[in-house]
Amino acid sequence: MKAQKVSIIIPVFNEILFFEQLLKKVEEAEFCSLIKEIIIVDDASNDGTRDLLKRLEEEKPSDMYKFYYHAKNMGKGAAIRTALS
Repeated sequence: MKAQKVSIIIPVFNEILFFEQLLKKVEEAEFCSLIKEIIIVDDASNDGTRDLLKRLEEEKPSDMYKFYYHAKNMGKGAAIRTALS
């Protein structure tokens, strides 16, 4: 039987102060033995968040994390649609 997966979407815009704390909580959370897929969409942050995400993208396993970057701010709904696609 194939292991079941849960996808966690995290839309991000200028969250440099809180993002690592949030990500740690998501990483530590139990999801009933489901495999976590963490999808992070940066909506054109300009406070250093994007640089933080680029660094994390290099450090995190690509089978668990997916990173997407908008070229311009398009809003939370667009970030969620990017993650769903």
